[in-house]
Formats: sequence, C-alpha cells, structure tokens
Amino acid sequence: MHNIEPGPLLFSKNPELFWTFVAAMYLGNIMLLVLNLPLVGFFGRIAVIRPQLLMPFITVICLVGVYSVRNSFFDVWVMIVAGIIGFFFRKWKFPVAPFIIGVVWVPPRRTASGRRS
Repeated sequence: MHNIEPGPLLFSKNPELFWTFVAAMYLGNIMLLVLNLPLVGFFGRIAVIRPQLLMPFITVICLVGVYSVRNSFFDVWVMIVAGIIGFFFRKWKFPVAPFIIGVVWVPPRRTASGRRS
C-alpha cells in the first residue's frame, strides 16, 4: 500500500518506519500507564458486575461499532448470525477456535470462469 516490502530488509531499507513504530509503542505504553493508574479501581468494579447485566451493554457497543465501520446493516446481520452460531457452538460444546481457524484459512472458491468468489 505504501510501497513497503515486509521482510528481513525492512529495518535497513525503511528505518524511519521502524523507529516511528517503536516510538508509537513507547507513547502508547506511557498513555496506558497514565490512564490505568487512576482507573484501576473502576476496572476492578466492572469485573464483578454480573454477566446478565454486562452482556446487553457489550452487545449494544458491538452493534454500534460494527455498523460504524462501513455504515452497513449487512455487517450487523453478519455479526448477529455469527453470535447465534457461537451461542449454539457453546451450547453443544463444540470447540470454537478450530472453526474460526478453518473459516479464516479456507482458500477462496474458484468459479467456472476462474475468478475467485
């Protein structure tokens, strides 16, 4: 995308990109430290909230987040269907991780014209 090739020569060909990334990581860690020290008590209290009260709030945040990425209700429906599938996987005690790996790693199908679908 930015004419950068990943690999072992990334650090010698584009040192400014590497050091910018390192500086961003340091800055992120400092911000995390500044924000977490005063808010650790609040985060601890969130951890003891019953899941029956917390899950609807998390679901609404996820729905708003999914919609806000592309302003598409299709994405919202995909998330809802994936949630229903995940619910039944847990109910029937299927392992979810192998399913996710299989969905992500499956090669795309080829149509009759040779194009990927």
